[in-house]
Amino acid sequence: SISPYIKFDLESEIKNLAFKRFSATAIIGDMHVADQVLKADRIRLKSSGGSMLLSGDVDAKSRNDIKINAAATFKQINIDSIFYTFENFQQDFLTDQHLKGKLNAQVSTFILLDKNLNFKSDDFTATIDASISNGRLINFEPMLSLSDYVKEAALANLTFGELNNTIQIKNKIIYLPEMVIKSNISEILLQGTHTFDQHINYRLLVPLKNYKKEDSDAAFGAIEKSDAYTKLYLKIIGTTDNFDVSWDGKRSLKSVSERIKSEGKTIKKIIKGEELPEKNDTELELNEEEYFDW
Repeated sequence: SISPYIKFDLESEIKNLAFKRFSATAIIGDMHVADQVLKADRIRLKSSGGSMLLSGDVDAKSRNDIKINAAATFKQINIDSIFYTFENFQQDFLTDQHLKGKLNAQVSTFILLDKNLNFKSDDFTATIDASISNGRLINFEPMLSLSDYVKEAALANLTFGELNNTIQIKNKIIYLPEMVIKSNISEILLQGTHTFDQHINYRLLVPLKNYKKEDSDAAFGAIEKSDAYTKLYLKIIGTTDNFDVSWDGKRSLKSVSERIKSEGKTIKKIIKGEELPEKNDTELELNEEEYFDW
């Protein structure tokens, strides 16, 4: 609680701060308390190998609810340190042992707590505009499960130069828009959802291994062939403890680069006044007996 009789302005310069697993140095910023609201204005600090800039307010006017609106900027933060500091966000599916790299992000969030400071997940919302550089995904179970489809043994230690995405969190669901992972096993496209009760629905486009020949009888549109390599649409559905990997005949993903390239060619033809060709479905389909061992 914040007493209605307290009002103050605080200009702070704190050399070291530690709270449970969190530690920070060189903390500089202003805080203001009035009318049972604490406001933080551009608090700067160093933590987890990088720097943070925090602003927001904590509204304790209600007897039963604490409302927190916050905005933060993260620069060159060790992402595994963030997971460790927050105790892997109370889950063991993706932990500080799985994910490495440097995080740059802009975060806007609303958090609701009860009077005992328990987190109310139903009301939590966040928008995270994030970039991870020099990333590594180590022994992550969903990636390891792709070994039946993807040729590379590097799935156990997937490295990528940079990963960019804007993640939305609302109604206890994490939404991952389509993103391109340029990794050590070529490009992987990923999109999907992950709920707070650990139900996952991921859609991927991955490079295909052991492609033999065209067959039009069995794949239901899960195969796509480009000039560079053959790709397979997959889906990972279930819970973090029990999920299945299967081919995705409905093709919820489409290659960003392929789409842009195709649209660019169409625009050029329109400008030149050329006649557009009739649409031709060139999807390749898969011979189940040749390719899969069910």
